[in-house]
Amino acid sequence: MLLLATSLSASRPSLTRAAAPWDPIIRLPSNRLAPEPGEGGRQDGEEETGTKWALLVAGSSGYGNYRHQVPTVSYPRLVQLLRISSYSKYVLSGLVISTGGLQESLSKASVTALLEYLQVSEGDINEERNVRECMLSTDFLWILQQYQKCDRVVTPTFKTIEILFSKKVFLNMEDHTQEFYSGLLHSLSVELRASKDFAKLFAGLSILGYVASVTEPINSKALSQLLFFLGHRYPKIRKAAADQVYLVLLQNENLVPEDKIERALEVLTETCWEGALDEAKTGRCKLYEITGLDSGPSQQVRNRVPSKGDERKMTVTDENESYSSLVGFSGF
Repeated sequence: MLLLATSLSASRPSLTRAAAPWDPIIRLPSNRLAPEPGEGGRQDGEEETGTKWALLVAGSSGYGNYRHQVPTVSYPRLVQLLRISSYSKYVLSGLVISTGGLQESLSKASVTALLEYLQVSEGDINEERNVRECMLSTDFLWILQQYQKCDRVVTPTFKTIEILFSKKVFLNMEDHTQEFYSGLLHSLSVELRASKDFAKLFAGLSILGYVASVTEPINSKALSQLLFFLGHRYPKIRKAAADQVYLVLLQNENLVPEDKIERALEVLTETCWEGALDEAKTGRCKLYEITGLDSGPSQQVRNRVPSKGDERKMTVTDENESYSSLVGFSGF
């Protein structure tokens, strides 16, 4: 693999003047050279930081063997940079965008490379894999914070996390598990609020379903967020949230008292979540009561039973939202 670091700007005039000798050694920005004798240190107006760098990665040093440029060949080499904290965040940022689906082959190559990176030998499985998962989870949280509300990055990041959860990654990181889940739930609450991106919403709901299936206390928070989406304005999102809640209750019996499980499942199956919005909100109120979860003050206002004067207006509005969501989801 060819790693080429290119200096974009230099903060010290002495390194750029024609008389300065060419240095073939690639140096990190933190490895600033000491001032030359008689130079007098940094001049006024110069930056404190060192050189700005750009990292270019390619699978080959030339075009002689073009197969090295194929993602299935270059990505397994690229993911090895995830071990180096200086590069890991930026490498992962590129990988998640590839996973987000520019094309199926590219998505498959990036996911496969990530999973192979996390696979270690049997002897080191309890140590090395745990370390790699912890580093990866920290980098994911950094990406979600750095690119907050930027759907071009956040949506494929959610998709990548969803895929890794389905492969049982991030489920046992010891003390770091709760920290990762808490940061992830915070990001989901920010990103999914008022979002109209179906891909983003579906990936977020799936992640909430995985988190709601783990141990206390984080699973109750995830379930509460899932219940919130049972009253979403888009019928398809309400139905997807209901499916996730149903699976969570079947897989985790500790979330709801045993004598109330059947009642909760009955509400989920009998409520028409893709129908009128007021019916969905009524069903959601029942589930909040059964699970004993607090819906919050703002949510209680939204859960109020509509008056007869509001009924016709809400029905017409919901029909329009149902139609527009169907058209939007179909790509028109």
